[in-house]
Amino acid sequence: VYYKLTILDWVDSESFKYLSIYTADKNHVYYKNRIIKDVDPLTFEYIWGYLGIDKNNVLYEWKIIEGMEPSMCTSWSICKENYPDKSFF
Repeated sequence: VYYKLTILDWVDSESFKYLSIYTADKNHVYYKNRIIKDVDPLTFEYIWGYLGIDKNNVLYEWKIIEGMEPSMCTSWSICKENYPDKSFF
């Protein structure tokens, strides 16, 4: 698997899949060529824009958004409505 012109030899190519701006394999979820730590690749879903969720977290790019539950973020508008800092979106 390549990102731009760099070989990503740590990626499991057999299970690799594109999820819009995110990618995943059986071991990790990736943002660009960065492994996102503490995210479950088996439950990860791309939401919209730069948002994704897994069973425990809401992500913006590669960062876990503290204080947000995945159930609070099933779509962009619901996530925006539920996030206390409205300037974030």
